[in-house]
Amino acid sequence: MTRPLTGPRSSAVVLLAATGLGTQVVTAVLLALTARRVEPAEFGHVALALSLAASAALLLDFGTSAYWVREVSAGTMTPAHALASATRKCAVAGALGVLAALAGLGWGVDLLWYVGLLGIATVVYQSSVIRLRWRSRVAALAMVQAAERVLAAALFLVLVVPVGLVASHAFVLAGVASQVSVGAALHLRSLAADGRRDLAVRNPWRGATAFGGMALVGFAQGNDIALLGGLGGAAAAGTYGAVNRWIQPMAVLAGSVTQSMIPSIAAQGSDAQAWRLVRRRSGLLLAAAAVAVVLILGAPWLVPAALGDGYADSVAVLQVLAAASIPAMLNQFLAGALQARRHERFVVRLFAAVIALELLLIALRPDALWAAGAVLVTQVGFGLGLAWRWRRLVRDAAGRAD
Repeated sequence: MTRPLTGPRSSAVVLLAATGLGTQVVTAVLLALTARRVEPAEFGHVALALSLAASAALLLDFGTSAYWVREVSAGTMTPAHALASATRKCAVAGALGVLAALAGLGWGVDLLWYVGLLGIATVVYQSSVIRLRWRSRVAALAMVQAAERVLAAALFLVLVVPVGLVASHAFVLAGVASQVSVGAALHLRSLAADGRRDLAVRNPWRGATAFGGMALVGFAQGNDIALLGGLGGAAAAGTYGAVNRWIQPMAVLAGSVTQSMIPSIAAQGSDAQAWRLVRRRSGLLLAAAAVAVVLILGAPWLVPAALGDGYADSVAVLQVLAAASIPAMLNQFLAGALQARRHERFVVRLFAAVIALELLLIALRPDALWAAGAVLVTQVGFGLGLAWRWRRLVRDAAGRAD
């Protein structure tokens, strides 16, 4: 395995980010087509199933994918062991998902079999790309993402138009078939390329506790709208929820930069060398910061144009959230880099502290603008903590060198 210590080319990272945005657009279009063909209650089952399946996949993965990429990149785990662990995890997810699907079909509960099948597909697909990630095959990863969504769209259209299947069923089955087929083919190819099977794996989640903790805290953070709605009412949740997804493109770019750089950061000989690489590649986030500035300045026109005058209160919410996305992007990169350098326990403790503060602030004053302000404050605090940790690591490394 060869991996450039300077990381992948910037063009490949941009391609991965663009593909990520494109796949979200395709999914949004498929959801819109589904919503137009079924009753709101049935579409609600689909939307809820997507959320529940994502949560189930998050719990089953428990940070293992990121952990395996870090370990193989650093040379402390063999590719065969990581792939065997992924196979065992997929087997467990498959068994649980099939049981849920059979129960849903037997009891006539569509939501249950939706969640079961979508959960299996998500785990299989996520596990299948780990080899591309630790080999820094960023462009290939982008192509795989694009191919999976194109296949899902094609299958959806075939199932709806010629076959005449109910759109909600077609959406679920198309997504499951595309993710499982692409994921299984890629995983089998990875197993063949890395030769022997490693049968020593018993617990695929072993060693990934801190990474799993990050996933759980992130899951808790995702409940901010539910908390706001439960304490502040539907109006507050609507004002906040109408625009909180508008900053998703910045998160996609930051995630692409982080994901593509982890193997090279993990392979550096020291924290000081890793920090130099982090500083050099953080400039890739400038484009996303520019988008955030556009949202801040354009919110007074963008929100009424897209949502109508009834969402005037969402203008300030979007501006604050866009401002918060700037430190959030940098934090995502810095935190991922610290995890790559084996400081994941510090990261998860700091992340848990700031998210607990964010949710506490929302609970104390369940107002949409206040909630956005809580996000901004906690992201700034998170960034200061990460910067302090990096400064200390570099200083300690310089002291040892002297």
